[in-house]
Parts: sequence; structure tokens; C-alpha cells
Amino acid sequence: MLKRVWIVLIGVFLLIPLSGIIVKAAPQIQITPLGGFFPGAIIKNTGNEDIHDLYYSIELQGGVLNRVNLMSEGYLSNLPADDNFAMSMRIAMFLVGFGQITLTITIEGQGFDPMTLTVQGFLIFVYVFLIPG
Repeated sequence: MLKRVWIVLIGVFLLIPLSGIIVKAAPQIQITPLGGFFPGAIIKNTGNEDIHDLYYSIELQGGVLNRVNLMSEGYLSNLPADDNFAMSMRIAMFLVGFGQITLTITIEGQGFDPMTLTVQGFLIFVYVFLIPG
């Protein structure tokens, strides 16, 4: 009888620490690229939890003779659940060129691996046309 009591007590003490473990799911993020006069993207938090400390960067490269090479980056302290954030190149006034371009959007945040989206398109003078796909 004493042996059974000890087994039950040991079992209970072994399971108590496991009851406090909470597994959080990785944030669910959707990236929608944007063309136009101010290329960028919309980041949408499709999950149920807020995303904290979100870093983003937008790179635009290409054009005739690879003369277009612009980058813009920023920081967002909090992106609430089921909300979105539009980001664009803040230096788009320097965007003048012609030819095929590559738009690369990278986001990093607390609790998930960095995500990168690359989209091809064309630059005609100051307007960016993105190729769907």
C-alpha cells in the first residue's frame, strides 16, 4: 500500500511542471506586394495574436544596366491581430528608370522566422508595374 502511495505522489509531482507549458503558434502573416508610384507592400496579421517588434525592408533592383538600386526599411512595434499595415518606399522620389525590376520584401519579428517575398515587374519612368504570379 505504501508503495502505491509513493508511485502516485511521484507521478503527480512529475506531471505538475508539465501542466504549465503553453505552446504558442507562430504568427500568421500575409504579404501583398504593391506597385505604382510608391512600391511597397501590405502586411496583414491573419492570426489571433499580436505581433511585436516587426522589422521590414523593401528593395527595388534592376532597370536598364541595373541602374535602379533602392532600399527602404522600418520598424513597427505592434501589429494587432486581424489588422494590416501598408509600407512603401519612402525614397520613391528618386525612382526614375526603365526596364525589368525585382521587388523584394523582407519581414522579421518576434516569434517567427524571417519571411521574404520576391516579385518581378517593370519600371517605366517613375511607375512600377508588378507581374502577378
